[in-house]
Amino acid sequence: MCAVTWVLEQELELALEAITSAIAEFLPKSHADAPVWRNYTSWREWYARKGAQYLDTRGWLLFKLGRVDEATADVQQSIIMKEMEENHHHLATVLLDQGQPAAAFESLVQAALVRQYRGLLAHGQLDDAVQDILPLLRV
Repeated sequence: MCAVTWVLEQELELALEAITSAIAEFLPKSHADAPVWRNYTSWREWYARKGAQYLDTRGWLLFKLGRVDEATADVQQSIIMKEMEENHHHLATVLLDQGQPAAAFESLVQAALVRQYRGLLAHGQLDDAVQDILPLLRV
């Protein structure tokens, strides 16, 4: 192992420790302890988004460290908490590394649907988005 690889691995381990600590301390003791963010419509939205981002970050670090099974679990949990385009991209990368190209492709399709939905929602075209997305989801 070259020195650069060793240093990078050590930095990833430190980052993993930091994000794991952040996740452990993330849960507020009560609703009153939760920070208020003006960009989020509710505390629940803020909590889901931040929790998903933390888990996705930890999953990505685990993937970079070669701990693929743990990475898959964290990234999948992040998608359950709050579906975002980024965590679908990370899941696709992890699945492709595990030799699951069909599942990776499906995750990329979901990322595209999330992007389409968010874009149409932002422009007040939710009804059009629902009509466009439902056939793609085979509902």
